[in-house]
Amino acid sequence: MRCQPLRRALWRKVIMKAIVDLI
Repeated sequence: MRCQPLRRALWRKVIMKAIVDLI
């Protein structure tokens, strides 16, 4: 089974949070 969409969304959220943390 592949969960690409979910994993992608999760990564996107993590990246967004990291960017916000950096700013």
